[in-house]
Amino acid sequence: LLFFSQLFALSRSGISELPITQVVRGEDLLDSTPQQIFLQYLLSYTTPIYTHTPLMISPDGRKLSKSEGAPPVASEQGGRVIAYLLRHLGLPPPKSLETASARELVAWAIQHWHLALLKDTPARVIHENMLPT
Repeated sequence: LLFFSQLFALSRSGISELPITQVVRGEDLLDSTPQQIFLQYLLSYTTPIYTHTPLMISPDGRKLSKSEGAPPVASEQGGRVIAYLLRHLGLPPPKSLETASARELVAWAIQHWHLALLKDTPARVIHENMLPT
């Protein structure tokens, strides 16, 4: 069963069809990475560089995610949330993008992304799902 779930994750990620060179995801997925890399090898896929970042966690130490019951982000706060996450990843958006939409911020981040920005990124504790300003 583990093999099939890893195969599904690999196919769902698009690595087989897209020229993906870097994958950045939470450290909670670190354990599954060797299986995915092994499957990529077996299927003759190119293996991207994997980086695992610290998680955003609640005060009781649980990761903030749908699977842990974290409330969804309101759509009107999408840009603010993306900007906060980019700052957390070491890529603070310029002042000119302070009121940008989530889509605009992601487009800017793709153009400015570099893996070296992630060094020494600490975990963040978020209280009551309120984003720091």
